[in-house]
Amino acid sequence: MDALKQKRSTLRSAFTRSSNNLEALLAATQLKASDIEINFEQISELFKHFKECDTKLLELLQKENCTSDEYEKEYITCESYEDKFIALKIKVKNVLAGDAKNGTDLPHYTDTGMKCKLPEIQLPTFDGNPREWLNFWTQFQKIHEEASIDDRDKYQYLIQSTAPGSPPREIVESFPATAENYKKAVEYLKERFGKESVLVQVYIRDLLQLVISKNKCELPTLYDKLQTRIRSLDSLGLTKDKYADILFPLVESTLPVDIVKMWDRQRHLVQDTQGKSDLDLLMDFVKNEVDSEFRVKISREIFNTGKITNKKVTIQCKSGHKCHICKKRHFVILCPDLPSNKLDKLSNGENDETKTSTLNSHVQLSDVYLQTLIVRLCNGKKEIFIRAIYDTGNVKSYISSDIAQSMNYEPISEVNLKQSLFGAIETDEVSYKNYVIELSNVDNSYKCKFEVLGQNRICSEIKQIPSGPWLKEFKIHGIELTDLENSTLKVDKEIKLLIGADVAGKLFTGKIIPLKSNLTGVHTRLGWTVLGKLFGSEPSVESKHSLIISSLLTQTQCISDLWSLDVLGITGSAHRQTAKELEEETTNYFNETLCVNAEGRYEVALPWRKDDLEQVKEYRHRRVVFGLTCSPYLLAATLQCHLSRVQENLSCTSEILKTAFYVDNCVTSLDSELEMRKFILESQIIMSSGNFNLRGSKSNLHSVVPNGDTSTDENVSVLGLVWHTDTDTLSCKVEQTVTLEKPITKRLVLAIAHQIFDPIGFTTPVMLIPKLILQETWNLKLKWDDTLPDDLVRKFKSWYRQLYLIANIRVPRWFSISPTTESLSVHVFCDASQKAYATCTFLRVKQGDKIVVTLVHARSRVPPVKTVTIPRLELLACLIGARLLSSVITDLKLYDVNIYCWTDSTTALCWIQRDQNWGTFVQNRVREIRSLTSPTVWRHVPGALNAADLVSRGCSGEQLLQGKWWEGPSWLSENEESWSKSEADPDEDLVSSEKRKTFITTLTKNGENVDWYYKYFSSVRKIVHMLAWTFRFYNKLRKIASDSSKTLSVSELEKAEIALMLLIQKESFKDVNDDKLKKLRPIIDCNGLIRAKTNISNRDDTNDFKFPIILPSDHTVVKLLIMNAHNDLLHAGTSMLMSHLREKYWIIKARKTIRNCIRKCVKCQRFKTKKCEVTPGILPKDRVRDAATFEIVGVDLAGPLYLRNGPKAYIVLYTCAVYRAIHLELITSLTTEVFLQSLRRFIARRGRPTTIYSDKGTNFKGAERLLHALDWDGILSKAAEEKIQWKFNPPSAAWWGGWWERLVQMTKEILRKILGLAALDYEELVTVLCDCERVINSRPLTYVSEDVDDVSPLTPEMFLREISESGVADIDTVDKEKLSKRAKYLQKIREQLRARFRIEYLGQLRQQSIKNYENKPIKVGEIVLLEDSNKKRTHWNLARVLKLMPGRDGNIRLVLVKTQNSEFLRPVQRLYRLEIENPVVKGKDNIIPPATSSGRVVKPPERFGNVIIQN
Repeated sequence: MDALKQKRSTLRSAFTRSSNNLEALLAATQLKASDIEINFEQISELFKHFKECDTKLLELLQKENCTSDEYEKEYITCESYEDKFIALKIKVKNVLAGDAKNGTDLPHYTDTGMKCKLPEIQLPTFDGNPREWLNFWTQFQKIHEEASIDDRDKYQYLIQSTAPGSPPREIVESFPATAENYKKAVEYLKERFGKESVLVQVYIRDLLQLVISKNKCELPTLYDKLQTRIRSLDSLGLTKDKYADILFPLVESTLPVDIVKMWDRQRHLVQDTQGKSDLDLLMDFVKNEVDSEFRVKISREIFNTGKITNKKVTIQCKSGHKCHICKKRHFVILCPDLPSNKLDKLSNGENDETKTSTLNSHVQLSDVYLQTLIVRLCNGKKEIFIRAIYDTGNVKSYISSDIAQSMNYEPISEVNLKQSLFGAIETDEVSYKNYVIELSNVDNSYKCKFEVLGQNRICSEIKQIPSGPWLKEFKIHGIELTDLENSTLKVDKEIKLLIGADVAGKLFTGKIIPLKSNLTGVHTRLGWTVLGKLFGSEPSVESKHSLIISSLLTQTQCISDLWSLDVLGITGSAHRQTAKELEEETTNYFNETLCVNAEGRYEVALPWRKDDLEQVKEYRHRRVVFGLTCSPYLLAATLQCHLSRVQENLSCTSEILKTAFYVDNCVTSLDSELEMRKFILESQIIMSSGNFNLRGSKSNLHSVVPNGDTSTDENVSVLGLVWHTDTDTLSCKVEQTVTLEKPITKRLVLAIAHQIFDPIGFTTPVMLIPKLILQETWNLKLKWDDTLPDDLVRKFKSWYRQLYLIANIRVPRWFSISPTTESLSVHVFCDASQKAYATCTFLRVKQGDKIVVTLVHARSRVPPVKTVTIPRLELLACLIGARLLSSVITDLKLYDVNIYCWTDSTTALCWIQRDQNWGTFVQNRVREIRSLTSPTVWRHVPGALNAADLVSRGCSGEQLLQGKWWEGPSWLSENEESWSKSEADPDEDLVSSEKRKTFITTLTKNGENVDWYYKYFSSVRKIVHMLAWTFRFYNKLRKIASDSSKTLSVSELEKAEIALMLLIQKESFKDVNDDKLKKLRPIIDCNGLIRAKTNISNRDDTNDFKFPIILPSDHTVVKLLIMNAHNDLLHAGTSMLMSHLREKYWIIKARKTIRNCIRKCVKCQRFKTKKCEVTPGILPKDRVRDAATFEIVGVDLAGPLYLRNGPKAYIVLYTCAVYRAIHLELITSLTTEVFLQSLRRFIARRGRPTTIYSDKGTNFKGAERLLHALDWDGILSKAAEEKIQWKFNPPSAAWWGGWWERLVQMTKEILRKILGLAALDYEELVTVLCDCERVINSRPLTYVSEDVDDVSPLTPEMFLREISESGVADIDTVDKEKLSKRAKYLQKIREQLRARFRIEYLGQLRQQSIKNYENKPIKVGEIVLLEDSNKKRTHWNLARVLKLMPGRDGNIRLVLVKTQNSEFLRPVQRLYRLEIENPVVKGKDNIIPPATSSGRVVKPPERFGNVIIQN
């Protein structure tokens, strides 16, 4: 259709141009017949083509779901072109024939046969409206058929009977006013406006408009409109026998609901219809109702009765009419039961829904404007401006198909979709073409691409923003709208693009401005939009319907579907496939395929595919398979199907059985013994007919159970509970089979808790305890088989020992409801504690003076792990109470009972009863509670009287048995007058704390926005360019001559730079007499700039050099100016940069300012900064404590050494951390296995160390992992060896192992001097290493004195052998006394040796020359340069400090840093600080507040009075 409209538009444009040319030729003084004929032939061809388009379009509109107004508008437009063509045709004929227009006055026509003078008849004027044709022609037909009137006079009457400027007047005047042309004009008018087929469609559409219209009128007015349309159709020759059946449902649909109900009652009572159709009977009925209403109205006006009391009127009425509603003698319109007479009930609020509907039908709303705007649609070089609309209620975006074709967009795919319309109506599946379009805003500053679907028409007409005072408000707020009525952009008024929710979210910027005109401005990337109701504008006359209402019938139906009652909305709801219908479809298939075999058993067919039947082998289950998902359904569905096929005399029992089966148990309750006998016998008959063996009946009256269970056991298992038939009570099964000697685990607690099956909930207080224990295990993060802590074990055992007592609880099976019951009420109690929240439901039955209270259901829940306030838990308790109440009422069918909901929380009660805007948590739960219950049923009960209090706290089995909680609170068994009526006194602060917060921000403007010109850019060049473009735009607005080229000129840039300097000086200095400028001898130049008067003012040089511009040191633009010059001069230093800037500017405190700016240059700092230093720490405890030799060792590798035969060898150096002794081993490989062999040799010769220090070599790490993975528990149980503790140095921190690196260096120097260039074999090298070991171990550790009388210095070798002992004790004289003296002597020598070590060696280590490093402490989040000895400084990585690791003395020596790819542990000495300001980040364990460059913590400023928070 869109393509057809586009084609017709082109043809019409060409027709209009050709018509104008022909008019010009006809108006010329010299006429050329050939030119006129040629032009007319062209016009005829064009008219022929677009006439064909008009015909096709009208046919398509009839098939589409269009309104009568749309069709009529299109039809009149088409006819206007036809009228224009006919007028041109006649003019051309007249000109070519040489005829001239002649006009004569018509004589006045009177009928001479009349004896009295009648008023003159005024002929109606016809304006081309098809609805007025019959009225016009009926009057004019008398003149047309009068033979005594000349045709020329008739022609003049015809002209007078047409409206001036209307299409009929133009057609009539297009004919020459001759007698011969009169008949032609009349015939053409009849054919043009009096076609019966067209008139029938018009009146039928008017009748449809009455059905669809939402504005219902009064009954008399509606009756008149119906009669008008029916008479018009009758006058057109459509007899009632042809159209009565079609129009009857339409006419019936226009009537009010109450009238239709009365009509439906009456037509069943009417016996003699006298052959009238339903339409005639309906119209007669409506006529009677209208007459009745008219008579009542007259009676009220005559007697001034005002408001009639219906009750009195009906009693005193003498009418013989019989009302069809109440069957009494009065008119129907006076019936009290008539819905329209129930006004008092409406005014009293008894029918809120009807009242609201009535009011809404009379409300006149101001115009509502949607989010529309004008956008630029692009495809390569092709562009077009179109109107678009944002619609976040649509999940897809759409484009008009004609626009997509005109822009040459190619579809990328096709999508099949169902449209979901208002009222949950779904259309049929339709195929849409999928396009990718390119869109931009009007000024082309933003572009985007996204997918859209093609649609013939987006929506109906949407108005543009009109002119008015609100446009000034838009301008004040900077809102620049594109979609205005007076917009300079010429676009089609129809919406061509709908931007749905799939794209709109990415285009919204989040800027929203509420306006005083009641509109709201919403900023998007494509431009500003506004939406809302506009104050001061009148409602639109052309369209008073809502856009969403107009889409109710926008489906894929054709025009013929309007005859369907479903489409017209007469039925309740549209047909759509729902889950319920799918279930019904499955049930129907099951019922159709269910059959009975020869044995009388039911067989169920599986839903096989028909095309696979030949490949299917049939296997039959003889029984329903237990455990399959479909088995419960098959059993239940088969039973339901079987019960629906029973004989009619067994239907009552069948209906009971339909709701009595629970899997394979039939449980029901009957009122008498006779009913029970009958039910048992009939149910067995019914079930046996389907080979279902219903057996083993049990009752609380054993003597009357026919064919019942003969066992004497009075305890029957029913649905998991125990039914005691002798007392007619229920209890729980409790089997304590678990011994408490085994470990108590979480799995065991859960298993025991699940053994108790209580669907009623009378054991809920006891069963809360294991829930709380399980929740505690989750908080402790225990595994399923972990043993519980002692306190939980004691709590569980105490609970379990009393669990058997709940088996003694008996609750009544019967609720005591009987025909003698006077009143029923359901009571729901809700409560919460820190442990749990719970609810319970009781049924209160009153029979005379006896009141019975029975527990119906109870439930409890533990709160979430996250802490929740008590009021919120109380609200959660009310929520599950409302849910439980809804379930109880539905299951027990207690629809007409009184409901009471009790809670002891005044806060939760206020939340439920007050209709306010609460926070999200409270609002969601209150909404559900109010949907399930009425707020008026909620009452307050003191906590001590709340039956749910025990359920929320829990108790032991003994406490539950003694308290008899399931019998309900005692006060509930009393009369209602004695119930506690406690007044709720809520804490208003607590109630208001959950109100939804409304943030109102009040902005106080203290000064001008001074940073407007530099806050967007980080370059002075860009700031200057921005100012230059701003000045050019300003000049264009003021119509000042300016350059119009696309680039800025030098003069424009100079002016912008001067303006920038003026802005800086205006912000920084008061005037030329500012105190900051006194020493600079300031002057003001011709541009108003403040310049410095230097000592070289008399030199012939540039003005800027002699009089530099004075600039402040602390302005942002000045710092940008310095950094730009710094970069231009290739990162020059302070002096060079200062000299360069002095060519033009004089910056106050220039050297300091430049130095500070250069310090922030990342590239400069990268090459200038120095590594971090840290104060050396004290020796660790392992270096200075008393220990055995080689108890604490350090290990490292040295090498490689080259053996004689060519292979490499490596030295493993073990050194004692305390006594500085070494042990050397030679290995031929660096693998972990070879190193472990050397470690084994070291331990065998020197003893087992407790601690080993090393770097993070792969062989050391591998050895540590292998030793750590051993089963040390098993090793310690069999041997005395303890696990070796391995300590590693951080990477790239070789100085952390300096106490063994020094010995490695010493060993290398000895070997270098001894071996030289010699190459030794393995055995020779081992020997040399032993000699080196001896030499190094004999080195002095203390001062070597030159005095021969002093003691020898301490050496590590002394502690290896301690005392050289060469005597043999076993060959000496075994003398106990001598041996004892020898041992004491040796011990004394050892103590003296260690005392000398402590004083002479360790005493020297106490004093150490320590250099103090006054470095700024490193911080988390600081940017540093990471030293890498294998790379040049240019390639070192930047890193961020994530975590600080302080030592024992509090100094930071190790940090965790993060580079672009990974994280590392590095010593502080490997970091080079860039001293760049960086936002403080949160580390893994550290949160460092922001600080100044000196290390002072920054306090954020406090501002008051700017933000007001209101609830």
